[in-house]
Amino acid sequence: MGSLVAAGLAKAYLQHRKSFDRDHPNFHVVRHVLLGACGLGAGMGALVTSSTLVLAGELPTPLGLHHFAQWWMGASLGMLLLGPLVLSYRRSFLQARPIQRFDEGLVVWGLTLGVGVLLFGHPPQGILGEIANAYWVFLFISWAGARLGMLSTTGLVCVVGLQALWGTYQGTGFFATDLANSHGFGYWSYMMILGTVGLLLGAYMAERRLQTTRLRIAATAFECQEGLLVTDRAGSILQANQAFLRLTGYTLPQVLGRSPQFLCAAAQDTEPAALATAFTPQHNVQRRTRIARQSGESFPAWVTVTPVADPQNRVSHYVISLSDITDLQEQELRRREQERAQRDTLVREVHHRIKNNLQGIVGMLRALDHQHPALHHPINQMVAQIQSIATIHGLQGRLASEEVRVCELVRAVAEGIAQQWDTPVQVDIPSPGSLAGSRARKRFRWRWCSTS
Repeated sequence: MGSLVAAGLAKAYLQHRKSFDRDHPNFHVVRHVLLGACGLGAGMGALVTSSTLVLAGELPTPLGLHHFAQWWMGASLGMLLLGPLVLSYRRSFLQARPIQRFDEGLVVWGLTLGVGVLLFGHPPQGILGEIANAYWVFLFISWAGARLGMLSTTGLVCVVGLQALWGTYQGTGFFATDLANSHGFGYWSYMMILGTVGLLLGAYMAERRLQTTRLRIAATAFECQEGLLVTDRAGSILQANQAFLRLTGYTLPQVLGRSPQFLCAAAQDTEPAALATAFTPQHNVQRRTRIARQSGESFPAWVTVTPVADPQNRVSHYVISLSDITDLQEQELRRREQERAQRDTLVREVHHRIKNNLQGIVGMLRALDHQHPALHHPINQMVAQIQSIATIHGLQGRLASEEVRVCELVRAVAEGIAQQWDTPVQVDIPSPGSLAGSRARKRFRWRWCSTS
């Protein structure tokens, strides 16, 4: 029952810790194993076992505390050794990788096993016996933690623990008198310290290797096709990638320590207060601006400023990306021109159809005029109005723009009146040359017949 309580509490504690990641060894994993499994779980399991035995009468009350300490030491040491070993084996099984440093691992394991036999079996006598102490094992455990990874380190610690335990019960080696003198406390404290050192060192090196891999990936991603800048919280440039240097023509010493504001080609058109905080925002910002090259020319760019927060959720750095959007603007301009051309064609077609329909209505009204002579005057008024509207639509259907010049409108209206009343109409619009001598006539020509 004590073992079930210890395992259940340890499992519940570890599962509710957000920083406990069983698939990525780090300091949090070792810390939670020590506190949750070895401390809380093993302690409660020992308390339940000792209390049950005392209440059942199978253990005298004065020996209850002694039994609690022994049970807690054994359970905590077992969890410290076996817990990380199971996690490391599970991680290696799920994330299978080729064996590395195999020859080095054989040397470390061989030396550790040989030294363990000498220390915990039958240690040498004389001068060698004086220097043969168990602390030499720390050298090999540290070697394994730094070079061989968590699985090999935890396995090696477990092997040393079995060798030392065998020597303790056999009464040989370094812990020969430990049971008689301290009831196994010397062996337990030695293995707890050895296991903690090995696990912490293995976790540190595993985390460092993971960070090194991430940094290598980040460094590769930093040298991408987009121009990237890294600034501190004050906006001073700390780093720039090669894409940015090629894009702007600057060299790295020319931009380090400066504010990105000097890159803005339209800085004179921006308020100083807004420009001062443009590259140090509190949130992610994206905007379009013009960036000045070292040669003096500028180009349109899409700028993204991303704040980087520290563990205290305070902005510590900024990452600025710049993309040349010259081609995108040209594509956008061509697309708009195509849309405008299509729209103009469609509008002219609509005006042309409206004009044809209105002319059809005019024909129907004239037929009605022949059938009803009494309605001649009102029908002619309607025909004149509809004909004027049709004239406007006819002009808009022929022109490339939606504007209609008054001089052309006058000619078209005159032609429509001449057709309606069957009477020649003469339109006299002064030519630009005949109006060249008079300022008033120039104003008249500009107002009525300008093509601008």
